[in-house]
Amino acid sequence: MSPVRVKVLTNNDLEILGEIRTSLFDGGYSCPISDVLNNSRTFIELSDVDVYSHGQLLTHMESLCINKPAIAFLGEG
Repeated sequence: MSPVRVKVLTNNDLEILGEIRTSLFDGGYSCPISDVLNNSRTFIELSDVDVYSHGQLLTHMESLCINKPAIAFLGEG
């Protein structure tokens, strides 16, 4: 699995920065983030997480699971 740094904006206005693990295909290419969003799992797991509210750091966590319906935006960053 290959880590990708992502930014998540939630429906309750939190900004979450963390690493998401994506599967590696043959040849070393990782699956796109859209595959992680569209799989059958209900949660997305992040590691090395920083949680912000209105630009202010609230907390740092080793890991966090986010319920997919709570996500307003997810992108690399």
